[in-house]
Amino acid sequence: MLSKAKGSINLVTNKNGIVLLYKEFNRLFDELGERSVKVRITAPDGSNNQHMLSELRYTCKIKQADFELPIIFLCVDEQQFLLANLQPDSFASSSDDDRAIFSNDPVLLRLIWLLTMKEG
Repeated sequence: MLSKAKGSINLVTNKNGIVLLYKEFNRLFDELGERSVKVRITAPDGSNNQHMLSELRYTCKIKQADFELPIIFLCVDEQQFLLANLQPDSFASSSDDDRAIFSNDPVLLRLIWLLTMKEG
């Protein structure tokens, strides 16, 4: 999903989500930047993710969240999204208890966008 982005990626995640994103997709974020794909990440600031946020700032626009959700919201090209609840909320790349939905429904995307993204 990320590798197929053509114009933009928007992510809202929690502190541990930043660690996972950095571990799994750091190189891909570099490639997306080379293709002029705009990557925006909204996440809370935490002691365990400071280094990752600093590194990601080279290729992504980072916005500090004043809230923390127990989910990861990923939107690609404002057309597709993934909403995931990773359990346990740890640094592991997968768990048998992970739950997620994927959709390209524009109405559902807009609703979740309004709930998770702050304009500005």
